[in-house]
Amino acid sequence: MPKITYKIITPRGEFGSARKAAVAYECDPGTILNRCETDPLNYKRIAKQPGDAGVRPQPRAKKTQWVTKKITWPLTWAEYRYNTHEIKEEIYQIWCAEQGVDPDQESSANDFFDAMDNSEPEEADETEE
Repeated sequence: MPKITYKIITPRGEFGSARKAAVAYECDPGTILNRCETDPLNYKRIAKQPGDAGVRPQPRAKKTQWVTKKITWPLTWAEYRYNTHEIKEEIYQIWCAEQGVDPDQESSANDFFDAMDNSEPEEADETEE
């Protein structure tokens, strides 16, 4: 399903996005969107139609192995912890498949977290001059 894009209509004119309107008003895009909800007589958020200028059909997203972004193993706890529950579950399921272990076993979960604990974060090489 294509992403819905919006145009913003304000007293100062029509803008292609809340970000562009925010630049004109020297405020945050969230402020513009808030004004669209609280002052609908002066600020409007209208879905762009395929015939509008600047609207391109969105390409279909390709299915990838990972839900939202490419994540490579070894993965540290710091990299793992800020993902959504769905991504964490997918990472775990893929790891279990690669290791050939049953994801429903408690020992598999322990091994998964041990593997994360044993992985070192990549550090930038520092060269002394």
